[in-house]
Amino acid sequence: MSRFGHTELPEPQMRALRTARRVQWLWLVILTATVIAMAAVMGSSQAMKTAWTEDMLSFLPPLAFLVGARIAARRPSRSFPFGLHRAVGVGHLVSGVALAGVGLLLVDGASSLLMHERPPIGAVSVFGHPLWLG
Repeated sequence: MSRFGHTELPEPQMRALRTARRVQWLWLVILTATVIAMAAVMGSSQAMKTAWTEDMLSFLPPLAFLVGARIAARRPSRSFPFGLHRAVGVGHLVSGVALAGVGLLLVDGASSLLMHERPPIGAVSVFGHPLWLG
């Protein structure tokens, strides 16, 4: 048995927690590469800007999990005699806020579609040659 805050966790649960942490760190690395690549190619496309913003919002849940799991692992103190195990619940709140942000992006995109707004598709210069982004 291992300690997680003031709770004794069996070894299978501790292995699952360690695996979850590794997966979240791996996801953050992959997400960082995706966000950088999308920022490089998005141009003035509203759809690409929306997808990029959605990817930026998706940083929040894994970060909230990692911070919450770290805080929850602390031992009880005089200020928190029952421990900080509920810190992981903040991750649920952050995930909900990120989903609400994606919903707002959906509303913004739908309103642009309904108003018949058509953004121009620009070009970018690659090694001196113009490349159309459409």
